[in-house]
This record gives sequence, C-alpha cells and structure tokens, in this order.
Amino acid sequence: MRLPLLLPLVACLLGGAVASQTFPVGVRGFGLVNPTKTGSRILTSTVFYPAKSLGPRAPLLPRKGGYPIVVFLHGFTLSGWMYVELGYALASRGYIGVMADTAPKDLDLQIADGVAVLAALARENSRPGAFLAGALDTKHAAVMGHSTGGSNVVHVLANNPGYRAGIALAPFIGYDQKYVERVAPKVRVPLLILNGANDKITPYKKHAQVVFDQVTNSRDLIVFHLLNKDCNHMTVAAWLSGRPPIAREVFELSQRIVGGFLDTFLRDAPRGLDRVAGRTARAEPRMQAISLRAQRPFYFKVGGDDVPGTNATFQVIAETGFALHFLAGKRANIATSIGTLRLDPATTIFAGFTPIGASKLSLFRIPVSKDPRLRGAVLPLQVIGPSPSGIRFSNATQLSIRK
Repeated sequence: MRLPLLLPLVACLLGGAVASQTFPVGVRGFGLVNPTKTGSRILTSTVFYPAKSLGPRAPLLPRKGGYPIVVFLHGFTLSGWMYVELGYALASRGYIGVMADTAPKDLDLQIADGVAVLAALARENSRPGAFLAGALDTKHAAVMGHSTGGSNVVHVLANNPGYRAGIALAPFIGYDQKYVERVAPKVRVPLLILNGANDKITPYKKHAQVVFDQVTNSRDLIVFHLLNKDCNHMTVAAWLSGRPPIAREVFELSQRIVGGFLDTFLRDAPRGLDRVAGRTARAEPRMQAISLRAQRPFYFKVGGDDVPGTNATFQVIAETGFALHFLAGKRANIATSIGTLRLDPATTIFAGFTPIGASKLSLFRIPVSKDPRLRGAVLPLQVIGPSPSGIRFSNATQLSIRK
C-alpha cells in the first residue's frame, strides 16, 4: 500500500486519539539537491508537514519563522515513507518530519545522507518558489532514527551538522555491540533512547542500554526510557501492523515521550520533560525504567497559571545532591563560571531547597500568595544544583499568578 492511500487511513484510524494533535497533515515526496560533497546526490525524502487540509500534496500552512524539523532515518531495508504513523504524529504536533528514503541497505550512505540533509533543507528553505521556502526553521532541528537508523543517529551526531538533539528508537548496534562505541563519546547534544522490554530484534540490554552507557560526553541530557513487555521492536515507531489496541497505545505513549523531548529542545519548552523523565513519565503504567544523566539541572513547572491560595509545583531533574531554589522580581542574563544567572540579583530571594536522590528527580512547592498586589505577576525562578562537573545553574522557569 503506497503513501497516498496510507495517510487518510491513518488519519481515520487515529481520530482524536492523539491528544496533542493540532494540525491537519500534508505529505509530499521530495528530491532534495545535496549541496555537500558527501552522500547521495539527490536526497529523496517523504515530508510530512502541517497543512491547511489533510492529504497528499495539501497546501502547507504558513508559519512565521518556519517549523522545527525532525529528520528521520529508517531501519534496514525499509524506507522513510513506510513510517507514515510517525510522520503523521510529528506533523500533527507542528513539526516538519523529513523521512529519508535513501540508503535502504547502505549504513555508511545513510550516515552521510543524515549529515547532508540539513544543508539540503537549508538550501530548499531559501530557494525562491520552492514548496518549502520559508517553512523550515533549520536552527531548530533534531535527528531521529529506528533500528539501524537509530544507531546511525549516534554516528550523525558524532559529525553533527547542526542538530540540536537526537532520538534513537530501538537502536541496533551490531551483534558485538561495538557499532557506536568509537563515535558515541563524540555526541554533545541531548539524546533520547527508547526501547521496549519485548524487543526480540534488538534486546535492550545488548543495544539501547549499551548506547546509553557509551554516550558519556554529552554536555546536556541523556535519557534511556524502557517500556514494558507490551512494547516490541516496531511499536516504538509504528502501530498499523501491530496487535490492536495495544500496538496503538504503545505507539502513542512513545510519541508522548518523543513530543515532550522535542518540545524541550526544539521549542525551548522545558515543561515537556515531565513527559520524558518527570512525574507524568514515571506514572505511565507501561514505563518499566528511566535512566538519565544530567550535565546540568533542568527546572520546569507543572501546570499552567496558579490560583492564589494554592501551591505551585516545580520539578528538578539533576544528579544526586541538593537543589537550591531562588525566586526574583525580574529576569537577568549574567554569565558566570557555573552557567548563566537568569535572575536579577537585586530582587533575588532564597525560596528553599530539595534533596535529589537516586531517581534524579525532586519536587518543590511554593505557596501562592493571596496578596491582591501579586495577581497577574510573573516571577522567574532558577535552581543551583548538582552535575557531574560540580554545581551548575539550571534553566529559568517562572511562577505565573492568575489575576
């Protein structure tokens, strides 16, 4: 069954099942000209994009500044267009999913193409009259892959052309587990690894866990999310050929995790980490284990604006130790030896501390004042917390009080 037939079928079957679905999805095949000296001369890809209506070749929905991009690397002997459920999920959330159709059996060529496609997309984005002209935010791009494509994500990021993050779905790293050993320490950006306990093709202890153990030098966050035995090699990335309704439910869980990770690192929305490694992720009934390494603390709020007289809840992801919470009257941007201070020093107060144990997650609650003068206030917060290299500043978050 070819792509034009599959897309309406997926849309019909999904219905309202994907809670974060926002946009109708269009899809087109592209032959992107490779402007680099490595890889395929023409980078054939199937592109899923937010559209004005659902269907193949639907008009693209314009967005000022363009959409963040996810480049996808398929598994061995497959093609990108076969992952229609994944492409649909990405585009419906406001990402442009570039599903590479090259190199079905050539792993080295897939790596070269994965590196080159970002430059090809930048060329297409600036080419007058091109369908994707102005639609791509090439400064906010991630690379994702499945199976052999998942392990090739590590190779691509070791020669990173500008990807902000990577996602490896059920990565296959060879029968001797050495396929990414040489390049994994070169990965510097955030990486999400996702696998299922029922994966018979790439058992997680010999593949995904090894990738997590070998990516040791990232300057950011590395997360390995293991789903339970309902999840197999395919359902992390597709569901139409699986056993209903479990296959779809596992796929949707996978996409909630993926969506939270992408929102955090491509949209600068850290609260997405709640779906990756926060309370929400840990409460998922199919979540078996979460392993992470945080090279700096991550700080994010739970929920929207807070009602006076209630408690605002924040989460910290960091290495074990203590997190010190600070609140200020306004923001700042001051470089220090332990990161950037985002709080105005003249209005900063100490708000409290929380211990961080083996789970590498802690909760912090702040009572929201009933003082009418504070209604509508937006107050920035920041944490100083532990990292493998010592204490570091986190990102900033904020307390927003309803009027």
